[in-house]
Amino acid sequence: MPSKTRFTLLHGSRSARDLPPPAILGPLTSIAQDDPSRLRLKLFVDEKASTSDSSYDLNVGRIDRKAVEDVLEIRRPSMWDKLLRRKPDSKGVAGEDRKLLFLVCGPDPWVFCVKHAVHKLIPET
Repeated sequence: MPSKTRFTLLHGSRSARDLPPPAILGPLTSIAQDDPSRLRLKLFVDEKASTSDSSYDLNVGRIDRKAVEDVLEIRRPSMWDKLLRRKPDSKGVAGEDRKLLFLVCGPDPWVFCVKHAVHKLIPET
């Protein structure tokens, strides 16, 4: 029976030159391209000029709330939802048959900020 486990890696670097070496990033991008239902890879760089240095699909900017919401497939209430007082999906982010594990690494201040942002998005974490 194939595993239902999905992995998503959000990686941020200051520039394309600061990305992990091809020996590490190459296999990850290959897996993500071959089986996107198993691994999604999103690479972020701070500097727009640095995107020309890389053959990878890069997102310019920091890993922010919107990036996390997109990965977790969180639908923000629209203006109409708010006006009509529609209730959000009661299943939560993980859904009935999904479990969510959110791992973060980096400098302590950044980890602290991400932890609190994720907790606001997903109170059950």
